[in-house]
Amino acid sequence: MNITQRLLATLLLALFAILALGIGGIWQLRASQDRFSYLNDNTLVSVRTLDDLWTNVNGMRVSLYAYALSDEASGRAEAVAALAKADQAFDTIAATYERNDISDEKDRALLEADRAAVKRYRVERERFLEKSAAGDAETVRGMLLGGSLFKAATALGTAINEPVAYNAALGEQVVEHNRKAYDLNEIRIAVKNVSERTACEGRMRQKSND
Repeated sequence: MNITQRLLATLLLALFAILALGIGGIWQLRASQDRFSYLNDNTLVSVRTLDDLWTNVNGMRVSLYAYALSDEASGRAEAVAALAKADQAFDTIAATYERNDISDEKDRALLEADRAAVKRYRVERERFLEKSAAGDAETVRGMLLGGSLFKAATALGTAINEPVAYNAALGEQVVEHNRKAYDLNEIRIAVKNVSERTACEGRMRQKSND
């Protein structure tokens, strides 16, 4: 193989390398876009919906304390109405999350754990309301201050935090994948630049030999 043939072979290899890197870069860009869409459409929406659940639970606790602190029947009636409204909102938000935002089967299992926790909380809350209406101040105080109602409310908060943490971890995985893809793309660009320079030098040498 003479010099001209070697130069042509080098030029062709460089051009093929540029083409391969270009195709790989396009594929990597599409993959990154898919991961970004997942992060935006799934992870962020899921966390926002779960935050709505958490806000709802906090509202339940505030209404319950309002009931306990109220000495008037009208104030307690308002608190009970607020609790019923919060229960309905919780169930609606959970149903929306299950329908639109579930990430996978593990996420579904965590949602079912949330539902089980709110069910236990409602049982203790109803018992609290009954004891309070009966004037059993000692039992009511005990339930609120470290007792069964307090524990059920704490367990509910912990249960809701689990899917939040899980979806946040999924989002972090997407970010990490994109970071690695970016690093790989930087390497591709560097190699492409070298290939382009090699091709250019090959053309110049061929012209010089001609």
